[in-house]
Amino acid sequence: MKITNIDIRKFRSIDQCSLHLNDINAVVGQNNSGKSAVIRALNSFFNPENEELSYIQGKHSYTSKSIPKITITFDSLGDGFQSYREGNILEVQQVYQSSTRKISYKYKSGGRFIAAPDELLQEIKESIAFVYIPPNRSPDQLKWEENTLIKNLVEEYLKVETQRRDTLTPKFRSAAEYLENGALKRISKEVEGYYSLRHTFNFSLSFNQNSNFMSFLNGIEMHIDELGVDHHLDDCGTGLQSLTIIALHRVLANLKHQNIILGLEEPETNLHPQAQRELISSISRSSDEDDVAQVVLTTHSTVLIDNIDHLNIALVRKVPDSTRGFKSKLLKLKTTFFEDHNLEEFKYYQFHLYRNSDFFYANHVIFVESKNDAEVVKVLADRAGIDLDLYGISLINIDGVRNLSYPFHIVRELEIPYLAILDKDYFIPYLNDELKLSRDGQGLPKYRYEYKTGIILNNLIPSRADRDAVLENMRANHSRALDVFERNNIVCMKYNLEMDLLCSDKAVEKMSALLGLSDDESNRRFILEERGNAAKKLDKMLETLRELSNHNLPNSYKRIKKLVAGIASSC
Repeated sequence: MKITNIDIRKFRSIDQCSLHLNDINAVVGQNNSGKSAVIRALNSFFNPENEELSYIQGKHSYTSKSIPKITITFDSLGDGFQSYREGNILEVQQVYQSSTRKISYKYKSGGRFIAAPDELLQEIKESIAFVYIPPNRSPDQLKWEENTLIKNLVEEYLKVETQRRDTLTPKFRSAAEYLENGALKRISKEVEGYYSLRHTFNFSLSFNQNSNFMSFLNGIEMHIDELGVDHHLDDCGTGLQSLTIIALHRVLANLKHQNIILGLEEPETNLHPQAQRELISSISRSSDEDDVAQVVLTTHSTVLIDNIDHLNIALVRKVPDSTRGFKSKLLKLKTTFFEDHNLEEFKYYQFHLYRNSDFFYANHVIFVESKNDAEVVKVLADRAGIDLDLYGISLINIDGVRNLSYPFHIVRELEIPYLAILDKDYFIPYLNDELKLSRDGQGLPKYRYEYKTGIILNNLIPSRADRDAVLENMRANHSRALDVFERNNIVCMKYNLEMDLLCSDKAVEKMSALLGLSDDESNRRFILEERGNAAKKLDKMLETLRELSNHNLPNSYKRIKKLVAGIASSC
């Protein structure tokens, strides 16, 4: 039995969302965006007694008068739920009415929801368990106290172990009788001798007649033996304690139910990157081997996201709402994402395995073609007084335009604002196809003004009128072309980043000095044709750029600086 879909309405900061669930699911987003709402909705559905107080206090209500509804669709039902299923699926809805302070359940039959009998709820409970592991995994759960995790786990395990034949209690009774007939009997006589009155009673110490092996458990402690050195778990780091708590939860849930859904908040807490990779690998393997049927986790860790299928990641973003200030919007890639965009799955993951997935948490994404381009953008942002990290602006080096389609389609489908900074030859070819055969008298490229095939032109510039305007203006008026590109979240260089820089005479003068050129060699053509690779080196480009005042920057550089400042003001 598994969950295929959860529909959440008017619950916490979620107005409405419908989320398809896989075996492994990650919910990501910035702080206070509403990530926890999905896991808390699942916990409310399966463990209503744990969320009832939050309902009563209004913490789970979208507004004071709204009615929270959580609808879950199950499949893989086997032979169960014959009286309640429709074909191969079962739909059950939880509703909370604030007027009566009651949680009720309905199931779908004949296209409408009707009251769910207790028998249905009991059958669900016997078939599947949701285990919620909150972000504050208190180390107190590792101490032997009432209602703590370790106590519940050991008692449940021993209950299962002895339910057919209790071989432990006789051993306990034997030890108890030894103590009763020895030390306890002598203590009793000593105590009785100090009573300060005549009496006809006898004082004794003994174990309760109903006591069993459970009475031995109070002294249990947890230790870690590492390379022959014993450590009490209390003395170990919080990361190891957190991993232990997660493991204990999984074992306890497995003891109680056949199918387990694990709701895990921020599993990366106090874990170094490699430990995070090992944890997600363990959870994924458990899901494959049916130890855990499904996992839903929230995370801020790009390490975890890099190890999870991006089709299984839901992004939560805060959007303005006139009723309550803001609401949480959940976005997820469609299961047909690769087919819809003609992407080759292997190449997509090859691209992302070598890159951070921090754009999932970004307020805005800027795509650049190379690491040099990224550093130039940072310098221009700094000139505008902008710290990109402080404003949550993520610079993504796509390492060549052939890789643009992969991250571009993700960002667009997840509605993450973006800016793409591209060279002119992405859109149109060189006049004679090769740069070395297509230079003018100054060494600058000449172009054939027709769009290339095999690029994502219609996605980047959806309007045909804009595409026509760009093509017309790139030939004669690059500033006007920049205006049209800007409407489509693009900056197109007049040539490319390094050549645009050398359109400035002052930049040519500085670059010539840096390259140690003679007077005859100190010109744009010689640098571009004979020293092109040296002029592309990052240190040379940045030192040249720093020599230019804002007034002397190329138009494309000015446009980037202006747009970055505008992006920062909107973040």
